[in-house]
Amino acid sequence: MGISQPKKSDTRVHRIIVAVVVVFAVLLVVVGSVQTCSQSDKAVEEGLPSWAEQEQIQTWTQEVIDDFNNRDYEAIASRYADGSVTANQLSENLSPIQDELGAYNGIGTTQYLNGTSNGRPYATDISQVSFEHGEGEFRISFFDDGSLAAFYFLRS
Repeated sequence: MGISQPKKSDTRVHRIIVAVVVVFAVLLVVVGSVQTCSQSDKAVEEGLPSWAEQEQIQTWTQEVIDDFNNRDYEAIASRYADGSVTANQLSENLSPIQDELGAYNGIGTTQYLNGTSNGRPYATDISQVSFEHGEGEFRISFFDDGSLAAFYFLRS
């Protein structure tokens, strides 16, 4: 007496049901994560947070800009609070832009924003900058200990 094999159509239906269950489980996790993150983070606001002094934020910003201009990507990467960015990543993304822009001329206007990331308050310095062959914008966010929450350079 042999063991009967399931019909191909039964196996196919079973696979489809498993796939649908997996997709719904993933969606539940993603939606739950998004709601958790957005509940703990306040909306971004203009100005500096209560813990930040403008002079200190300007000093930290200038240090990061100096590291950028010196192509000291290791120094920038080491400032990240979570270690999520490497010097190699920064070099790959920034070096070609720096080659095109040429020598740094200086900072123009600056704006400050503040918010929270995973419940941790940060201050953002948005500085317009000029170079020999173009302009750009730094968006540099700091936590209260001076570590980087985020670093962006946008070519204008």
